Amino acid sequence: MISAQMQKKMEFLSKSFHDITEGDLVVTDFSCSLQSDVLIQGRIYLSYYGYYFHSKILGFITTACGYWVDVCELKKDKAAFLLPIILHITTNSEKVLRRVRNAQHTFSFIQNRNTAYAIIKMIWLNHRTEMVRI
Repeated sequence: MISAQMQKKMEFLSKSFHDITEGDLVVTDFSCSLQSDVLIQGRIYLSYYGYYFHSKILGFITTACGYWVDVCELKKDKAAFLLPIILHITTNSEKVLRRVRNAQHTFSFIQNRNTAYAIIKMIWLNHRTEMVRI
């Protein structure tokens, strides 16, 4: 049974991301920043099949997403004092980030940074293990 809170998050993701996999469920979500030309504050939603970043600042919507099956590298870096954990997610999918191969999303976590990294790594490694079994 899905909680009402998770159901709302799934409805939000379905409206915001049209290519969300049917039957996908949100595992958790965290506040974070997407590194672009500037830091874009938003939320990253972690699901069984992918990750979805959404930000709405002053009416401007920024999104980024990827599927765990397309992730080829997950790298954790330490940064400046204000941004202690930076996570790079590199994909080999043409569909991610303006249809560029080997796209990289870089996220900064200020709160729950170790928990966020541990969960992201666990979901990604679980997908890699499933791919080996197939």
